Amino acid sequence: MSSDMTDHDLPHEHLDGYCVDALRELYLFLDGELTEERRVVIEAHINECSPCMEKFQFEDDLRVGIRTVVQGQVPPPDFRDRLLSAIDQAAAQSGGA
Repeated sequence: MSSDMTDHDLPHEHLDGYCVDALRELYLFLDGELTEERRVVIEAHINECSPCMEKFQFEDDLRVGIRTVVQGQVPPPDFRDRLLSAIDQAAAQSGGA
């Protein structure tokens, strides 16, 4: 997932710098991809800001729900080949490897 949120994606009118930062780093936070220092800062804000907490909780619940639904499902046998082919085509079109 991407952390490319715009201001219109943010859930409330109280958009101080902390809210904007926290919500822009939503997926990095949920994926555990922030530095420890940044995670502590974002977590402290979320714990103090109920609108941001609601947004984070919604996204986390959504991820858990999706994971539960797809858990145990096996992709079609040709999935890997199609994926690699699509990657090769995209790389060729963009002038990459």
